[in-house]
Parts: sequence; C-alpha cells; structure tokens
Amino acid sequence: MNLSHFLTITVLVLFLGLLSFSGCKESTLGPESDLAEILPQERCPQEGDSVVVTDGVKITVTPYFWQDFMPTIPPGGPPFFLCFGIKVKNYAGKPLRGFTALIATLYYPDTQKVFHTFQLVPDAGTRTEETFLPGEEKTLSYTNDRKRVFSPHIEQGTKLYGRIMVKWNGKTCLLSSPPAGVVFTY
Repeated sequence: MNLSHFLTITVLVLFLGLLSFSGCKESTLGPESDLAEILPQERCPQEGDSVVVTDGVKITVTPYFWQDFMPTIPPGGPPFFLCFGIKVKNYAGKPLRGFTALIATLYYPDTQKVFHTFQLVPDAGTRTEETFLPGEEKTLSYTNDRKRVFSPHIEQGTKLYGRIMVKWNGKTCLLSSPPAGVVFTY
C-alpha cells in the first residue's frame, strides 16, 4: 500500500467518524462491516440514469455485477464481484487531481434495501489516483477489494444499483449507477 492510498483511507475513516458524531445522515457504519454505508437516492435510478454533471465534470457510470461459480465453488460459497466503468470528462478550466472511487453500497432498486457495501480498488489500467487536465477524458475501472470475500445467496438476474463515493481535488461526490442484473459465471 503506497503512502497516498494509506493517507486517503486514514482521512476517509476520520471523516466518517466525524460524520457519525455530528448527526449527519449521509453515512452510517454498518454493523457487519467497518465500511461506511452510503444512503440510497430518494428516487431509484432507472436503466438510462448513468450521467452526472457537477462542477464542470461529466461522469458516466456503467455497472457490471457477477457471482463466480468457476472453476469450483470455494467452501465459503461463490464470491460476488463488481466492476464500475467510470468515464470522466473534465469540462472545468482547471485540472482534476486525485480522482478515485472509494466505496460503493449496492441496493435492490425495488425496495431500496442494502445489498452490501464494498471497498473499491482500481482495476487493471487505472491508477490509485488519476489526474485529468482541462478537456481530458478517460474511462476508469474500479472493482471490489478481493481480499474481502462476500458470498451472498442471490438469484441470477437480480437487479442491483450502486451508490459510489468518489473524490477529486479534496472533495467527495456521490454517484449512482443504473440498475444491472447479476450474472453468474460458470
């Protein structure tokens, strides 16, 4: 773990601790996890809801969720994986520095019930922190931390959507992915 990743996690933990004592309702600590739970949107995102524009930054989120049954099922059950493709276009007149995705909470869209909260890590080809110059566009990829195995009992095709905490230039922003069905891999 490099120093900037350690500092990011430390700042996030301190920030979430302050939020829990300040009465803020944006995040709560889950009983089964040391990760913050991001609250759902008031209105569930629809299939076409994938674009967010904030502070001159256009962000498009594409989710992919799967449960891995190959080559064999481990003793704890088949692990669940996720991947968020996050396409970022910087329309602001200044660089975006330190862009990264931190955590994601998945929800069932029909009930807004929490499925699980995951720590996110950069996938192949994505750096721990990315910089975007004015006018620059990149597609980044984040997945769940594979050291934390999660093996739910879920049906193939179950729809989920994600609430994703990202940060850049020292501030955080919440994104929502459109719903996507869980795929089983054999």
